[in-house]
Amino acid sequence: MKRILSLILAALLLTASAVSCSDASAETETDAPVETAGTESAETVAQDSEPDKYAYAKEMYDAIPQYNLDGGDFMIATSDFHGADTEVCPEGMNGEGVNDAIYLRTQAVNDRFNIKIKRSPDIVNDAISKMVTSGDDSLKLAFIPLEKALIFAQEGYLIDLMSVDTLNLTEAWYDQGTYGMQILNKLYSINGDTNYVDEKLTYVYTFNKEMAQNTQLENIYDVVREGKWTVEKMISMAEICAKDLNGDGKYGKDD
Repeated sequence: MKRILSLILAALLLTASAVSCSDASAETETDAPVETAGTESAETVAQDSEPDKYAYAKEMYDAIPQYNLDGGDFMIATSDFHGADTEVCPEGMNGEGVNDAIYLRTQAVNDRFNIKIKRSPDIVNDAISKMVTSGDDSLKLAFIPLEKALIFAQEGYLIDLMSVDTLNLTEAWYDQGTYGMQILNKLYSINGDTNYVDEKLTYVYTFNKEMAQNTQLENIYDVVREGKWTVEKMISMAEICAKDLNGDGKYGKDD
């Protein structure tokens, strides 16, 4: 099962690149400058010397071994974040570029392995808990929020991706930032090109200027400008400002 899971995951990632290839090629042909016979511009030479960034992905996709899974379901659980459902299997084509590319990708992988990729009706955290407690094995892949993935890993619910020999997690379609988050050479979750919802939002930190002044914190804007704003710096400032406002002896939402 580990091997089949990794092959289908690889196919999902690689097909994402393959689907984009046709659009890029069409654009290149349409926009290419008209050259007179016997001449060659510097721009054309530069274009010819650049490797096709999709060729390697296509080569890897074609090299994935063939499996026939007899039309079985390949269930994927996702979060309830807006748009997370379309990361897996949109209901159909609607003319929107990302939606249609993912739909075509999913259909290509379905055809390749004779499977039916489906989204679990349960939100990912509930789906995993339900599966483990009931002994169900229908869930094959999960798009889990990072903080929850760490908890599930501690509870033994997830496979160590480093132990799957058919996955090369150093490939460009995996997020190398999350690949670097190994603990004792084990890795239970990784982001990649199949996951694009994380690109749809930006987290913003705010601070109380009056509180910063009253606690005599250094100028936070200057800290940022000087490149000294780190997680450690944020935590140290938060500890200085923390106060037990309701006097219950612990820090909570009312403090």
